[in-house]
Parts: sequence; structure tokens; C-alpha cells
Amino acid sequence: MDFIGAALQKMRVTAARVGRSEVCAPWQIEAGGEGLPVAYYFLRGRGEIELAGQEGRRIEAGDLVLVPRGERHRVRDGMQDGVRADCVFLHATMQAEIGADCPFIAALPPLLIVRAGDRAGSPYLDSHLQSLVWEASTSGPASDLLLARLWEVVFLLAFRTYLVAADQHTTGWLAAIRDPQMARVLGAIQQRPHEDWTVERLAAEAAMSRATFIRQFIRVMGEPPMRFLYQHRMGVAASLLQQGAGGLAAVAAQVGYGSEAAFSSAFRRHFGFAPGAYRAGQHLDSAPKNPASQQTARV
Repeated sequence: MDFIGAALQKMRVTAARVGRSEVCAPWQIEAGGEGLPVAYYFLRGRGEIELAGQEGRRIEAGDLVLVPRGERHRVRDGMQDGVRADCVFLHATMQAEIGADCPFIAALPPLLIVRAGDRAGSPYLDSHLQSLVWEASTSGPASDLLLARLWEVVFLLAFRTYLVAADQHTTGWLAAIRDPQMARVLGAIQQRPHEDWTVERLAAEAAMSRATFIRQFIRVMGEPPMRFLYQHRMGVAASLLQQGAGGLAAVAAQVGYGSEAAFSSAFRRHFGFAPGAYRAGQHLDSAPKNPASQQTARV
């Protein structure tokens, strides 16, 4: 599997909530703050989206809007010929199994707008958006299920479109896509985190000398290869624990640790929780609560 394909597969994106809104000006919706990706597709009218600490960005009919890491944001009516516009839009809150800390999601900008006029090279994305609109206008059997599946495909297609076109990036995951040797190494780590990787083995995967590989990896990824490997393994382990995928020994083996003790020590060092406590959800119980979020209108 190619690097981008492996990245998308590991995200395991599902649509948690979907809907269609028809709103009359003046209107405003506050959403996000859950760490879940949020998406909007505007069908009619004009609006504006604003993330905390950032200037508002206009949204027009035909625009696909993604908030990949699910930061708190505000969507409201916009001006059209000097008049506030009524709007119709579809929306979805996505559940990415790896979560907002997934390096692929973390590499994205906090707000991604795919303009209607910029999708000429993405007919596949456009066709799925059309299917999304059609399904949202019907109330046939299993309509909600089909809408959820269509949103999942639209999200992944939009993500792929951005990744493929992200040639302005010089470091990090998006830069690695443009570097065949680094992409091959990252793909191997993704698909086989359990292997006994060493710097020498990773360098061989890249067909580079050890010294050249280390320099190149740090230049592209911004950190040494073994630190990256450790962080990736911890992310995979967290996902496995949340899924309830076997006992601690099985999880440890799947991310390259020969003993529960070594794995538990590494996991606690990274997350501040023992694996068992993390699986039980104690890391969620300790997260700071935002009282205002309880009064936030959500889509």
C-alpha cells in the first residue's frame, strides 16, 4: 500500500453525526472543541467561519470546509450584496479513531477550505459531493447510514486532495510524501510497527547510508528517526487500547515491545498514564472540563 493509502487507512474515519441545516439570517452556530474533525458543505447562500484567535474566512455555495482537528469555531451568516444571507448547508462530525493527535491530522492546517472553483482536478470528489446532496434531499431507507458513508468518503477524498497538492511543505509528514525514500521508510513503520527497527534497518529501507539517512530524516521530519518511531508506536498502542484489542502483552507485541514491563514504562513516559488506566478511560476523566461547552450549540 502507498504511503498516503496507509495514512488514510490508519485514521479509520467514521461519521459520528450528520445533518442538513436551513438557517435564516441572522444565524450563528458554535461547534467543535471535542477533538473530532468537523466538515461543512454549503449548498446555498454565503457564510463565514472563524476559529479562535483567527480572522473569519468567507464561505460560499459549493465550498467544502474542514476543521480537521475539531477546534472550537463559529459559523455564521455572511453578507451578500449588502444583505445578510440565508443559508443551506450539510454538516458532519467525524470520528477519527487515532484522534486529533494523529500526525496526519496534526500536519493539516486548522482550517481547510476546498473552494468550488478549485476542484476541477478532483472530479471524483465532486461526484461524491453530488451524491451527498442527493441523498440529503431524500428520506429513503437507510438514508442516514448512506449519508454517513458518503461523508466518510468525502472527508478522505478531500484529505487526499490536499496531501497530493501540498507541495509547499518542506518539513513533516506532508514533505515526506514528496520524498520517495522517506515515504518508503514511513510506510514501513506504519505497516510494521512491531518489527525490531533500528537506525541501520531503517536506513536500509531507504537505501541510504546510516549517516545520510539520519541527516535526511531529521531534515524532513524535524526529529531523529528513533524518536519518531517511539512516538508512532505509542499512538498505535493508544488506538489498540481504546479498541480493546487484546491484553497488554498482545498490544506490547504489536508495537515492538518484548515485555509488558518495557511497554508499560514507555507508555507511561509518553502519556503520563499506565496502559491499563488509559484503556479504562482515566485520561479522559482527568482532562480539564470547559463549562461553557455545555451551553454551546452544536451541529
